[in-house]
Amino acid sequence: MVEVSDSTLDFDRNDNALVYAREGIGELWIVNLKAMEIEVRQQPSPRGYLNLEIYRRDRTIGFEFGSVEYRVDRLFENVPEPDA
Repeated sequence: MVEVSDSTLDFDRNDNALVYAREGIGELWIVNLKAMEIEVRQQPSPRGYLNLEIYRRDRTIGFEFGSVEYRVDRLFENVPEPDA
């Protein structure tokens, strides 16, 4: 499951993530547009996801379903830098 988040970031991290974990969705990606990073949540449980990894722009992220890798900064190429 992938959520693209800007103004709904808190809702996606808390409410949506809990619903997805309880439904047994194995992996949730939250594309955080404000911080220009990807939050990957894994290991669903009734209390939420047990594992969180944050991929910032300088990292490469792999996909669970194969040997595909993707540079995180490519995802944000056309996104303006957030205000300081």
